[in-house]
Amino acid sequence: MFDGPASERSEARRALFADLIDATLPLAEGVDGRKVLAWRINAKFAHAALLQRARFSTEPAPLRQAKRLADGHLALCEAMLLS
Repeated sequence: MFDGPASERSEARRALFADLIDATLPLAEGVDGRKVLAWRINAKFAHAALLQRARFSTEPAPLRQAKRLADGHLALCEAMLLS
């Protein structure tokens, strides 16, 4: 989850999504670089909180919930990349 091939795949997906944003930003009306930066910062904080719950929770329920949330967010991002 935090090292190895899975981390490399996650980084590759993140880079693809960043490229998609960079490529489509000039076409977006009402979306400027500051707004995109705010999205990225908010996403990093949300991701860090999710990873912290997944990594340090000692209860099984929060671990399952963190995994479901991460899987759901990843599926949404992948769907956007593939569409």
